Amino acid sequence: MEEDKDNTFLRSETSEKMRTSPQEEEHCRQGETTTKKEDLTWKALLKKLKEKILERNLTWEEKIKTCWKILYMNAQSLHPKLTEFDLLLNQVKVHVAIISETWLSLEDSLQIRGYNVFRSERTDCFGGVAILTHRSLKVQQQYCTISNTLIEIIAI
Repeated sequence: MEEDKDNTFLRSETSEKMRTSPQEEEHCRQGETTTKKEDLTWKALLKKLKEKILERNLTWEEKIKTCWKILYMNAQSLHPKLTEFDLLLNQVKVHVAIISETWLSLEDSLQIRGYNVFRSERTDCFGGVAILTHRSLKVQQQYCTISNTLIEIIAI
């Protein structure tokens, strides 16, 4: 019985301290409404984003916005591997492929369906680098000049 009196006293004292003015109550209600509206907006946006990410029929542009697939390969002679390389890029849907040791000559053609090719080759048919980008990407080659002819550099 004594404990009930203490609890009643605490509850009434706490409620006295927690009473707010009508203006404060109105401000709180408006804040709750705004917060609820913002929560609903965020939840709707997150739901749409989740649906887009899980959707299987995304365009390349939509996929690029969510994640990039970048491949690096030390080819040690790309020419005999071109068919498999083409299949790999197009099946995995790689956005950017970076290749070292292409071992291509200046006369060798390097064309992969659906990709832009940027390359730098040495005259001795060893070394060589290439960057392939999916055609949906807007890139351009940046030209670098260096005096050391034993180094191949390419930048996009």
